[in-house]
Amino acid sequence: VKLFHAPSRKALLEWLSIERYSPERQPDGELSVSKVKRYIESAIRNGNLQYEWLHLRMDNTTFPCRVSMSCIELDGRQVLLSSRTDITESARQKTELEAREALFSSTLDALPVGVWVVGNDRMIRHANPAGHRIWCGEKPPTPGTPWRCDHGGEDVVERVLQTGRPILNAEEQFHTDDGRSRTILRSAVPARSASGGTSGVIVVNTDITQLKRMERQYQMFYQFAEHSPQPLVITDLKEIITYVNPAFCALYGYPAESVIGRTPRILNPGRAAYRELGIDDAEYDALFGTLRTALAPGGPGSWNGEVYNLTAHGDMRRIHLFVHTIYGENGQPFALAALPVDVTAVRGEEERIRIDAYSALADLAETRDNETGAHMKRIAAYSRLMGERLGMPRKYCRDIATFSPLHDIGKVGIPDNVLLAPRKLTPEEFAIIRQHTVLGFRILANRPQLSMAAEIAHYHHEKFDGSGYPDGLSGETIPMAARIAAIADVYDALRSRRPYKEPWSHARSAGYITEQSGTHFDPRLVRLFVQFEAEFDGIFNAHADEDHRQP
Repeated sequence: VKLFHAPSRKALLEWLSIERYSPERQPDGELSVSKVKRYIESAIRNGNLQYEWLHLRMDNTTFPCRVSMSCIELDGRQVLLSSRTDITESARQKTELEAREALFSSTLDALPVGVWVVGNDRMIRHANPAGHRIWCGEKPPTPGTPWRCDHGGEDVVERVLQTGRPILNAEEQFHTDDGRSRTILRSAVPARSASGGTSGVIVVNTDITQLKRMERQYQMFYQFAEHSPQPLVITDLKEIITYVNPAFCALYGYPAESVIGRTPRILNPGRAAYRELGIDDAEYDALFGTLRTALAPGGPGSWNGEVYNLTAHGDMRRIHLFVHTIYGENGQPFALAALPVDVTAVRGEEERIRIDAYSALADLAETRDNETGAHMKRIAAYSRLMGERLGMPRKYCRDIATFSPLHDIGKVGIPDNVLLAPRKLTPEEFAIIRQHTVLGFRILANRPQLSMAAEIAHYHHEKFDGSGYPDGLSGETIPMAARIAAIADVYDALRSRRPYKEPWSHARSAGYITEQSGTHFDPRLVRLFVQFEAEFDGIFNAHADEDHRQP
């Protein structure tokens, strides 16, 4: 009566019928009338039967119950006894348990590591897909099949069941069903029952084959980098240094710990230093712009070019830099590697050879004139002095000292009877002499490294007021190097003996330079000359020919 929410036993007996105490269909979709008749026939035939049923109460609510039927003899008749137990709470618990098991299974299935749940009977209760991939080749394990340990290594399940103690992170080598060799990190822990006993073993296998391969590769790379004579620096994509090798530290003088975490820009001497080396801001931006473009997404991923680096000790080094993007196995960039090659000595030797070649050209001009090697040294020293006092970049000063002695290189094309005439030249001969500026330009032009030399050779006889030759240039249209060389050449010519004149004193020569300010010479350079004329005199006396020395 209570089970069916009946007001009385009589009311219940009057109400009870299959059609009333059951919904039209059971949860599996079968008609209740058909299903119960089949169960009654089975109970009569077999003597007893148990099954689960969804009932209706008299107030139309439902409840699940467990039905037990028994067929007995009573007073010579077959009587069917039926009892019902409300299993609402156990059904709820069963549903929750099934939900938990489903969540547990789906969680295990989503894990990237292999997981097996093995019972005390050594039968597999669950195996996730990752475990299948690691262990069983192409045939997925089926719950209910025996646990097996035929891949080599210890039977961890048996050991845990025997000892009750976990096995953690044991590294093992084994061969899979398809013959592949794998390295795994294996753990096995007891599965505890609600009572606290051991109900089985949970085995976790992590495939570290790829990790071990990468570890071996890293060790090879690390040993190579650490012992390589080639400096190496690695940064992340934000250009933060993550590694430098000993060769890098030896080249730049930085301990590794002082640069890791910083950017390679600590090696860049900056724009001002580049300007001193003859690289203007536009060239600087272009140089590093090509580097950034090459390493940007969509770029070629590598770059090489020459840069200047400053060591920890303040030494300037000329570096041929190779930079490469490092890509991961997924094809995505994750780091940058730079290989700086110190070419300071090589470029220095190349520079020395070039200067020797330029000196040889200047010597060639000397052989065609009455000048001496001392004259060329003085012209170089005057020109460098003027460049330095003007505040010109270091490379400019070095170049003008190298190229100003080539100012008369065009005289190699002037006939001897004109060039070496021991008398004052006729107007016609002087016109021929003037051609040495054009001849010198033709010799030196179209060679980028000799562009300053070509300007000096071409324009050192131009005058600030436009009355010079060969093109009649005036003012600042005359290249600065040629304006400097003009003062250096005239001052030295005045101080030197010529077939047609005796050497002048420093005071007389300096006075002439001053008088020609704004006509022959750039007034700005004349003012500079006046400031440092004593140094001009010192240079002349330091490198004077014996018969040219002045008291």
